[in-house]
This record gives sequence, structure tokens and C-alpha cells, in this order.
Amino acid sequence: MDESASRLSKAFLRPLRISRFQVWVIRGVFAGLIVGVPLLGFWGAHIAISGHPKPPQCKAVCKELELGVANFITEYESLPAEIESDVTYDLNSPEGLKLLEVLMGSERGTSPLNQKGLRLVDIKEGKGKRGGLIYNATGDAVVGLYDPWGGSYKIQLDGNGDEIIDVRPKAQDQERRLEGRRVAVWSDGAQ
Repeated sequence: MDESASRLSKAFLRPLRISRFQVWVIRGVFAGLIVGVPLLGFWGAHIAISGHPKPPQCKAVCKELELGVANFITEYESLPAEIESDVTYDLNSPEGLKLLEVLMGSERGTSPLNQKGLRLVDIKEGKGKRGGLIYNATGDAVVGLYDPWGGSYKIQLDGNGDEIIDVRPKAQDQERRLEGRRVAVWSDGAQ
């Protein structure tokens, strides 16, 4: 027993032989732990305070709405609204909800714009007026489309056909001109 204890202690007392590469790997791991863990902590605190990261979900809805309008234009050779000049819709307003119904193929009435009833957008259902479509109590009509922060989406259509849209989301201090576009969609994000 004394001999095995002696061999074990000799094994721990002899110098460790490691290559330069292994030294750099060990240094990299420790540096990553020293720098990375606090950064992850700060990032986690930022998420908890600000409600981010939700822009990917918001961006996907904006892109879906843009593609829906583009597909409507391709299918019917007109905009999904009867307008003569550039118009901005809040998608939670009555006019915005009508536009959303056109894109969803769920218009009611005798002369729908989406005559074929094509569902041109596919947006997930939200919860508690956040993160998607909100339906009425019976589930047969959309009452709002909310971004991940509980705000509404805005959509601007190029009604005059010049393919120039001037938008001004709340986060920007000045108007931004988008050329070569028939539609622009945005959310003002966390307020």
C-alpha cells in the first residue's frame, strides 16, 4: 500500500509535459471564460430588461407581408387596395385590417379585391396582443396583428406607381426614401 501511494504521489509531482499548442488552447479557454461569461451575463440582462431579441420574428412578419403584396400585384396586376397615392396603413386600424383581410383571402362582401380568395400571407397566431395575429372570440375574424412588443405593424403602398416610398419609422429622426419599391413594412419596435 505504501508503494502504490508513493507511485501515485510521484505521478502528481513530476512536471507536466504539454506542447505550445496545448498551452495556447488552455489560455484561450480561460480567456473565453473570463471574458465570455460576463458578456453573456450582460447580454442576458439586456434581454430581460428590453425584451429583445425579437427582431428576427418581427422581420419575418414584415417580409411575409411584403411578399404577400408582391404576390397580389403579380396575380392581379394591381395593389391590394384601391388608392391613387402613397398610403400608410396601421395594420390594427379598420383600413389596415381590411388590407390584411385582402392578403389573407378572407374578405367579406360582394366585390372582393382578392377575387380568387388566395391566402397570400401566412402569419402565426399571437397571444395576448403580442407576436402575431389576434382573432376575435369566435375565431372567425382577425382583430389585430401585433409585433413582439405589443405594437402594430405599418405598411406603406406605392399608390401612384412611381416606385418611390418615403417612410419614417419612429426610431428614425428623418424620412428615408426607398426607391424601386411598391411596398414597405415596418414595426416601431419596443417603445
